Amino acid sequence: MPVPGAVESVSFWARHNGASPVDVNPQPEDLSDRTPGPDTQVLRFERAGPTPVTVELWSIAGETHVPKMSDSFHEQSTEWMLTHRKEDPD
Repeated sequence: MPVPGAVESVSFWARHNGASPVDVNPQPEDLSDRTPGPDTQVLRFERAGPTPVTVELWSIAGETHVPKMSDSFHEQSTEWMLTHRKEDPD
C-alpha cells in the first residue's frame, strides 16, 4: 500500500477537521540553513467557530527529506504549536 505524500496527508487532516483552504499567500520564510534566502511556502487550512482548527504544511524548496533547520524554524514552529494547541475538554 503506498504511503500518502505530505500534501495528501495534510489535506486529509484538514477535511477530517472540517477545515477549508485559506488563500493567504504569505511571504516565503527562510527556515533552512542549507538553502539561501526565503525557501518555505505555507499551505494553510482553517475552520472558524468556537473550536477553531488550523492545519498547515510548511514546504521547503530545494531541501532534502531531512532538512537542516535554522534557529528561526525552531522558534517559529514552537510558537505555532503553542498558539494552536487543542483545548483541554475537562
